[in-house]
Amino acid sequence: GSSLGARPAPVMVPQSGGGDLSTALLGGGSQLEEQVRRLHGQLDEGENARQREGDALRKSIDDMNFKLGNPPAAANPARPPAAAATPTAANAVRRTPELALQEGNAALARRDYAAAEAAAKEVLSFPKSPRAYDGQFLLAQAQGGRRDFGAAAVAYDDTYNRSRTGGHAQDALLGLANALVGLNEKRAGCATLDKLRAEFATPRADLKDSIANARTKAGCR
Repeated sequence: GSSLGARPAPVMVPQSGGGDLSTALLGGGSQLEEQVRRLHGQLDEGENARQREGDALRKSIDDMNFKLGNPPAAANPARPPAAAATPTAANAVRRTPELALQEGNAALARRDYAAAEAAAKEVLSFPKSPRAYDGQFLLAQAQGGRRDFGAAAVAYDDTYNRSRTGGHAQDALLGLANALVGLNEKRAGCATLDKLRAEFATPRADLKDSIANARTKAGCR
């Protein structure tokens, strides 16, 4: 489920005055859940389309090689054997999640968002690693950095749902709100910021200005 769909209880209690707030929050929550679900669907469709294109391209190349009568790669002395590439690939696979995360965060700091995203996906290829939660957050930041707001919204939502009281929970809700505003979904962005306020009545000191700026940008009441 998405970040606003699963735990309505804290949202139902407005932080300050008026029953209208709880109604607005609940309405915004269901809209946000639908928005994030739709984004998940769009990303899945895009991934499937790229997979199909890749398969079609590989088949075309194989067909062309067959028609040209090219011998198989292993029997072609002009090409290095496939095994030659293996040591490098094996080394890449053996890189620990901790090292990938460290290098990914360094890439994020220098705004190399492609390298940060690649490192995040490498961390996430170890799903049982304790670093997977940090990798998910890094992925969201990298996608937000390159202004892919749809992918970032989904990744921030996933970060929040991995641990709703974890070290990245507040950042994830703030990031989700900013990504939604980037998609011009300002009402859903405000609903997310209201949820952040309801669940974390005292936000981290280093986030207060960013939260205030996000509320202004989204035009929240």
